[in-house]
Amino acid sequence: MFGKPKKRKITDINDLKSLGLRLFHRHLASFAHPFSFESPAAISNAVIQGKCSIGYLSSIRQGATIAQTDIGRFCSIAPGAYLGGGEHPTDWLSTSSFQYGGGAIFSDCEEFNQLTGKKNFAQPKGPTRIENDVWIGQGVTISRGVTVGNGAIIAAKAAVIKDVAPYAIVGGVPAKLIRYRFDESVIAELLELNWWQYDLSPIAPKIDYSNVQRAVELIRTARDNNKLQLLTPPRYTIVPSGNAHFIK
Repeated sequence: MFGKPKKRKITDINDLKSLGLRLFHRHLASFAHPFSFESPAAISNAVIQGKCSIGYLSSIRQGATIAQTDIGRFCSIAPGAYLGGGEHPTDWLSTSSFQYGGGAIFSDCEEFNQLTGKKNFAQPKGPTRIENDVWIGQGVTISRGVTVGNGAIIAAKAAVIKDVAPYAIVGGVPAKLIRYRFDESVIAELLELNWWQYDLSPIAPKIDYSNVQRAVELIRTARDNNKLQLLTPPRYTIVPSGNAHFIK
């Protein structure tokens, strides 16, 4: 029998920094729900809502809101992005949350509660999934439950309401395909390689990152010759409990 994972209490933000979560302008109270991260990762003054996670060497910049979203490795989330937020009814009497009691901001408001109806409003099922090597531009909105595929780019100010294919570049409101980053054969090679699964540090000095075809060939050769190990960074979960926070 395996015991429960050990957890220890954390008292301030420096405890998280020591584990490789690079934090800027944040405090423990910001983590009101379980939050998992691979070390290292970075968050700069972003809002975290609901259960979320972030992968190895991914970053979330200032002013972003991340709600019920899982973010993969090597992702870049620009300032002001809004990922996985809730929705409002469009075919009810009102779009306001007073009808179904949603929104903690009015939870202790008598006038709000007197109007609340008996029927619940079903939010889209989540989480939102951002795979690996994804760049999300400034001010992007991504609906709850959407999956953004590996290597995709979302142009600034886009509104993404449906899944985005791997290595697609999309933009606009609603977001539409602009083009793909590479041709089909290169995309197929990249998806077969899944380079983000490997520790590239032993061969990094030899990789010309600007030449995708050569980089793929070098990584694939190293993998096939057993010269690469799977990337297994430390993974931690921040667990809030009452007024305290624990790490496991």
